[in-house]
Amino acid sequence: MSSSARTSTGGERGPRGAWLALALACAALWPGDTFGGEGPAETTMTSRIEPGRGSPLLVAHRGVSARFPENTLAAFHAAVADGARMLELDVGLSADGVPVVLHDETLDRTTDGRGPLSAMALAQVAELDAGSWFGPAFAGEPVPTLARVLDEFGGRIAINVEIKPEAVRSDPAEGIEEQVVALVRARALEDQVVVSSFEPTAVGRVKRLFPGLPAALLYHHELPHDAVALLALCEADGLHVNKRHVTAELVETLHAAGRYVGAYTANSAPDLRRLTGLGVDAIFTDDVVAATLLLSAGSGEEQVGDVVQ
Repeated sequence: MSSSARTSTGGERGPRGAWLALALACAALWPGDTFGGEGPAETTMTSRIEPGRGSPLLVAHRGVSARFPENTLAAFHAAVADGARMLELDVGLSADGVPVVLHDETLDRTTDGRGPLSAMALAQVAELDAGSWFGPAFAGEPVPTLARVLDEFGGRIAINVEIKPEAVRSDPAEGIEEQVVALVRARALEDQVVVSSFEPTAVGRVKRLFPGLPAALLYHHELPHDAVALLALCEADGLHVNKRHVTAELVETLHAAGRYVGAYTANSAPDLRRLTGLGVDAIFTDDVVAATLLLSAGSGEEQVGDVVQ
């Protein structure tokens, strides 16, 4: 997840513009009676995130990204070792169209590569170092493919695959959705994977390709009045929303409609406790162990980084 929502054509939008863009994108993708349908197809929702679960699932945001280089095998192994029940990762496309686990559109921040991921073939990406930027102990950490992560962690931990907007194409055959669905199908992981995206087109395509695969819309801005309609536009099973915009009314409304609510990214005791009190179904955090300690530690004002060395 990023700190601000972006569209596949670039540029940030405010809440009103984002809502309009969402409606236009879905209307273009599914003309006719889509808006008058019966909502999402019946799904086998992962038992690890479901509406009204009682206590929130703590999701390892980009793995244990507080203590390990984000979106790496090391960070994902740490999430498993820490007892996390779900990890979150981001996927984009290499120049030769392979889903690669990387948060940013460019390689510069978290690898020793330069430029857009989309300009580099997988063979080149495989030579990059994705760990040294975080610390010398992680030198040589590779940039993983989504296939490798699913092979290595599927069946061990639930996985939230976030499709980056820059990997979404106007032509579905050139985009990432079919590949993500195929990778999940081939491993029979539909009850252990949730797909999410800020790009509503990607969410809708995933649901059309595989109705039984849970998918969530990511939304960074303040929610429009009718959040249920927002999710119905792209047949999303849930909403992953910026923590600042979670309210009791939002949670109650989406639960009543059978949708779940996830909140990102919470690392402080006040945020974690507020979101828990509001009844969200999932909280994305940079260190699940630290977040668990904060939730059980009373009324302190600690941050994740304050309790994990």
